[in-house]
Amino acid sequence: MATLRVVLDLADAVAARELGDREAAEAGLRALRSGACYPSTYVDVLAGLELAEARLGEGDVAAAEALLRDVDATGRHPGRVARTAVLVALARQDLEAAARR
Repeated sequence: MATLRVVLDLADAVAARELGDREAAEAGLRALRSGACYPSTYVDVLAGLELAEARLGEGDVAAAEALLRDVDATGRHPGRVARTAVLVALARQDLEAAARR
């Protein structure tokens, strides 16, 4: 049941971000990022990537890069990490880095 709760919390936070409820999204994603998500270890990665994309949406490329580095250091979910890395590279207008990902 705990696994379901964590996944539903992630879904709520992502939905809040997509619907423009920045405060609810921020609170939910930060809580998931800082909490223990075992056995759903992918949740902290996805929450970090969602936070990075939220920073991009605000125009804060440096903060997005920092979040991406933290998530990328885990080595988990390389495909989803690559997607966000491409978005960060494009925000920096670094087409070569985007193409490498």
